Amino acid sequence: MKICLLISGLILGLFLLGFQSILLPDSPSIASGISVDDYIEQSNIQTIDVEAVANQAKASRERYFAEKENSTLDWEMPSSLSGSGSTPFESRSNAQEQNSAEVLDSSSSLSSESSADAQVASNQSVIANASGTWSLQLNDSMQRDVSLALFQEGSSIFGSGSLREGNSTSQVMASGTLQGDLLSLDLTTQQPITLYKLLLNMSDDEVSGKYSAISSGGDKWTGQVDGFRLAA
Repeated sequence: MKICLLISGLILGLFLLGFQSILLPDSPSIASGISVDDYIEQSNIQTIDVEAVANQAKASRERYFAEKENSTLDWEMPSSLSGSGSTPFESRSNAQEQNSAEVLDSSSSLSSESSADAQVASNQSVIANASGTWSLQLNDSMQRDVSLALFQEGSSIFGSGSLREGNSTSQVMASGTLQGDLLSLDLTTQQPITLYKLLLNMSDDEVSGKYSAISSGGDKWTGQVDGFRLAA
């Protein structure tokens, strides 16, 4: 009987020791008898500084509100939909219609400006016709009669003729430019050589203006010009 009890106690003891080793196989407090604090310290478990974390969160929150206060962005959410729409779809449709109207107005304005610019360019591109046979009178202290046959290529004018002064007549070469109705014409005579610089306003078949002259000897004078076209 005693042997049976001894065997039963031995089996129970072995069972308890095996169960304890299964639950806490590596527990230092059980294996070595150290305290929990010592176990935490030996296990390198880092504790959390709750106060430091709270201070950091507070500082971040204060920085956020300071940036929001100084920012130029609109942080407020709209209280209602923009425009007359009561739904996002209607608001988007209204915005698209408004943008389309603005684009049409802009296109119309650009078209009007382009038409005006084209009209101005067209008016500027119109050049009067100075070609033909002309009779001019140069008046200063005396009168000089000029007969010219002029030709035109674009704005360039060229030709030849004669200038009669008193009882003498000399050949004359002509060259110049025509801008709109303003004719700038240089006449050069030979024997004696003299340059007449004419600045004339054209009106259909008539011209008028002034001139300045310089001779090969250095003499200078000015006068008035009147003339008309004999034939185109």
